[in-house]
Amino acid sequence: KSNETNVLVVEDDYQDYVLISEYLRQIQPHKYNVDHALNVTLARVAMLNDRYDVFLVDMLLGEESGMRVLEDALSNNICKPIIILTGALQQDIDAAVMQLGAADFIPKSEATPSLLDRTIRHAIERKHAEIALEKLVKQDVLTGLGNRKLFEDHIEYAIARSKRNSRHLGVLFLDLDRFKDINDSMGHQAGDALLIEIARRLKLAVREGDVVARIGGDEFTILLDDLSCPEDTHIVARK
Repeated sequence: KSNETNVLVVEDDYQDYVLISEYLRQIQPHKYNVDHALNVTLARVAMLNDRYDVFLVDMLLGEESGMRVLEDALSNNICKPIIILTGALQQDIDAAVMQLGAADFIPKSEATPSLLDRTIRHAIERKHAEIALEKLVKQDVLTGLGNRKLFEDHIEYAIARSKRNSRHLGVLFLDLDRFKDINDSMGHQAGDALLIEIARRLKLAVREGDVVARIGGDEFTILLDDLSCPEDTHIVARK
């Protein structure tokens, strides 16, 4: 719902969580639905759930820190904004958390309902704008597929995940034979129509989470992520 925002507060101090939760519930007429994660492990699971619009993460989480949450978000390509809650004596780490991808930070001693509301709203708006711009930069205009830049970004994350989870990934490269003959004999409009149709068929041949990209005039790549065995790549290739 457009007038509701789902927030996950990652905080190991329950009293601080209750205070922040109460601040958010005071905000009207916008409604904040607030959940709680006690540690980095629970936060890591929750971040993979598309339920939440924003994460409020305490910088100090027992023996771990909010920096770990930011690092996990970066490695898993999480696109939801993360706002770090810092202590009064932590000003020196503010620049560091922003460099790691935090949308913003709020000193706990300065937190108020209006400050939380304004910071969350601005963070979500900025993230939406970033995603829209990134999509333009990483999308092939003709086919709507990703381009070379998107493919390179995804394969970097996929390699890191496969090492961490002991799973496999597959990469397919497709080059269209005699495509130049189509352009020369029937015109570029016919060639463009053919590329659009090929892109559509390639998308239908793979899973929703797999990445299909057009990396050149008549060159396509497919990234098959999270495979149980290398032979799964052969099945998709034949398909």
